[in-house]
Amino acid sequence: MPYSDFSPEQQAAMDRSLQAEATAFLYMLVSIAALLLSVALFAWAIWA
Repeated sequence: MPYSDFSPEQQAAMDRSLQAEATAFLYMLVSIAALLLSVALFAWAIWA
């Protein structure tokens, strides 16, 4: 189903949902990076 078949309101809602999905994915990547960093620091503190 082409994008042009939707009303402007539906297109705007889909744009918002795509933006929210991208934001959630970015937050997930940041949180995983923070988790890995904290585990690495903890392991380094034990090893040092």
